[in-house]
Amino acid sequence: MASNNSDASADRSRGDPMEQVRELLFGETKRSAERNVQSLDAKLEALRADFLARFSDLEARLVDLARETERERAASIDAIGGAIAQLGATVQGMSSAPGLSSRAKGK
Repeated sequence: MASNNSDASADRSRGDPMEQVRELLFGETKRSAERNVQSLDAKLEALRADFLARFSDLEARLVDLARETERERAASIDAIGGAIAQLGATVQGMSSAPGLSSRAKGK
């Protein structure tokens, strides 16, 4: 792209003395600025690609963490349910014990 602009400005500068003066005064500065802009654009695109990759990795990690947390939550609920069932069985076993039921009737 820079070569197209320099070719076009070179064609104009051959015929117009003012264009020749502009090219002499500002031509190299303009081309240098265009190269710098192109370099910055390339670096910006590389950073953009890097950030997109990092965000994609981060999103995948968050999804994995959400699944793991859900599995742990479900396991905890199952464990609590099992503990409650065991406690219920223990209480029922205590209430049907011979010594406990006669004391409860005496009160």
